[in-house]
Formats: sequence, C-alpha cells, structure tokens
Amino acid sequence: MRAFVLYDKDGTITSAGVPTATDTGRQALLNQPGTAVAEVELPDLGAYGTATTGQGTGEDLTERLVQVMAEYRVDISSHGTSLVRK
Repeated sequence: MRAFVLYDKDGTITSAGVPTATDTGRQALLNQPGTAVAEVELPDLGAYGTATTGQGTGEDLTERLVQVMAEYRVDISSHGTSLVRK
C-alpha cells in the first residue's frame, strides 16, 4: 500500500496519509519550511484487514499509519525515497 508522508530534514515522519478515492473529496498534507512530502510504500506490518477483502477499517489504517510513524523514518538515497526502521 502506498502512502504520503510529511517528514523533516532528519527523516522523522510528522504526518502520514493514504490517498482517498477520487469521489470522496480532497485531502492534503501541507508542508512547512524545512519539511517535505514523499509517496512511499508502506512496510508489511502483519495482519491488516479481513481475510476475504484485504481491506481494513479506518481505525485499522490509522493504527497502521501511527505504527509506521513511530517505527520508521524516511531515507533519501540515490535509489529514491523509502522507509527504514529507526
């Protein structure tokens, strides 16, 4: 699953979000001076959603994003932007 993350110069993630379907309205991550936004692939964090749909609830997704923010940082290398464990 892909997500957008807002991060500072040290790679610390300060906010994260998953793009919504086009018909649900607009959402944005607004960066401030000293921050940047990148689209990254979320790591596999174990069970997510139901076995039949593979989709979780909004609360499941929120928990997953909070876990990523706590355990990962953004790494900018010559290979692009990715998440790495802290």
